[in-house]
Amino acid sequence: MKRSLLSVCVLAAACSSEPASFDAAVPDRPLGFDVPTRDIPQVDRGPTPEVVDLTDVPPLTDAGMRDGPCAETLPGSLRFGAEGGRVPYRTTYTLSSPRRFLLERTFNDASPARCETTIPACGATDDVTVDTLAAALGHPDVGAAFQSAAAGDAGTVLYGVDARPVDGALFFIERDGRFVYVGAPCRTGSGAECVNAPVGVQRLVDVLNALQEQESRRPVCAAALGDAGA
Repeated sequence: MKRSLLSVCVLAAACSSEPASFDAAVPDRPLGFDVPTRDIPQVDRGPTPEVVDLTDVPPLTDAGMRDGPCAETLPGSLRFGAEGGRVPYRTTYTLSSPRRFLLERTFNDASPARCETTIPACGATDDVTVDTLAAALGHPDVGAAFQSAAAGDAGTVLYGVDARPVDGALFFIERDGRFVYVGAPCRTGSGAECVNAPVGVQRLVDVLNALQEQESRRPVCAAALGDAGA
């Protein structure tokens, strides 16, 4: 009887002790599959960042965008066009201050044609305005090109390939008796002396071509050219 009571007491003591169960060893977790929680943790990312200040960023200078007020007049005069090639007529364009555009076309067997327009003011919706021209003309590459022309004995500087010997043409820009010529891009076999036009010079060529197309479509020029345009 004593042995039975002892056994019962030992069993009762064992039952009253803290069980070493699975639930006690592993943190509580929901039953079922381990599905990621949808709760978004709140992470302290610090104070809200300040607004970015762009006032010290240098302004863009391409496409006529630059710092400072709009240009209202052209910075001097210049003449441009194509030279060379077997064509039935020659067309030259003259720009002069404040915003004068002059087109002159001479034919081999006809009377010359001539028209004059006013280059759009800064802020106009036209593709090329006086401000666009002023920005292109003021590029450092353009100034350096005319300095190179002035330094040469012939007063000219050539960029690209001169195709005039094979019935090609060159784009020319003339200012104060100095000529900057721009031909086709240099390619393999063009020769070591071939130098492509700097970015600023090519930009000016593109602007001048766009200007002559724009102004040649004006009614006064279309009429003078017989509605043939540039």
